[in-house]
Amino acid sequence: QDDKLKEVRTANKIYTDADSLLMDIEFAMANKSSKETSERTKRNLLFKAKTKKEWPGWAPLDYLNINKYGLIAGKGFDKKKQELIEKKAKKEKRPLRRIEFDPIVGSLIKKLFETFSTGLYSLGMMIELSTKWGLLNRRGEPLCKESVRRILSNPFYCGYFIFKGELYEGVHEPI
Repeated sequence: QDDKLKEVRTANKIYTDADSLLMDIEFAMANKSSKETSERTKRNLLFKAKTKKEWPGWAPLDYLNINKYGLIAGKGFDKKKQELIEKKAKKEKRPLRRIEFDPIVGSLIKKLFETFSTGLYSLGMMIELSTKWGLLNRRGEPLCKESVRRILSNPFYCGYFIFKGELYEGVHEPI
């Protein structure tokens, strides 16, 4: 008798042995709701990629995600960057995009592409150069070889993105 579960406590209720049918029904309803939310999210992300041509995730290193209020989203917020992208959009007479080119780090990524495209540098040499230029990852550390390889082979920097295994043209500005 001691090995038998006596009750299940949730945030809202305590279920005893007598409530097992009710508990099963409520748990099944919660599971169904969770699956429906998951499906709706997947559908909305696919819509964003296919129809709006927007990358439905966090932007890579030299881009900034912009929230629905027109502000840089997440930890990447920087007042100077915010002012620079707003100034650029105003100059180009357009609204802010959901993903904007980072006005400070972006030039370093462009420099990385231009330098590597000469064919004179290996990935190892590119790491040394990028560190010398001050190009760091999101944690403020120098880029590793895999990061440099991933940047140089990412179609996002050419104006495209891969979502769910398919290549889409994006509305973001290519480098």
